[in-house]
Amino acid sequence: RKLHQLDNNEETDKSGSGRDAIFAGVTIYFNGRTNDLSSFHLNKLVMLNGGNFCVHPNQNVTHCVTTNLSRSKINRALQKMGKLKTHRMHYVSSDWITDSVKHKTLMP
Repeated sequence: RKLHQLDNNEETDKSGSGRDAIFAGVTIYFNGRTNDLSSFHLNKLVMLNGGNFCVHPNQNVTHCVTTNLSRSKINRALQKMGKLKTHRMHYVSSDWITDSVKHKTLMP
């Protein structure tokens, strides 16, 4: 299980300006395709703004980024994470990340 987090203090020192912690407490997992930006760039956006991401779905995931989730992927998530935790996860599109950064707040 790989959980990546960027040290905000280190990034502030490199860039010279602090970033907002828009995604503080958010752990994302990418499941499938993303729209315009690659998942690499979206991961970087999330980490630069205080969030985390997981390579594999687990109980720490708070948001699943996807554009089209098939029934088989939903069933696999239920098996891996358990039914209760899966229902607490938010399923969002990649636009949710860019919109949140644009508005400097976590979008609904």
